[in-house]
Amino acid sequence: MEKAGIPYILFFLAIVILGIFLGNIIGVIICIVGFIALVFTVFFFRDPSREIPDDENAILSPADGKIVAIDNIE
Repeated sequence: MEKAGIPYILFFLAIVILGIFLGNIIGVIICIVGFIALVFTVFFFRDPSREIPDDENAILSPADGKIVAIDNIE
């Protein structure tokens, strides 16, 4: 889990809890929408493990971070 996603996850979790406590039809709608947003947010900020191939001719592209230089290599 990426640390940057924790505030968003807590926010949508609070929305779900608020919907549960309201208890009426508005609360159910809020709970469903909040739950969908919570699931999407957790999926968006996931940090999957990546396997690096052992092939010495393989080109590895960065999945995280930013590109700081583009150079020609041999």
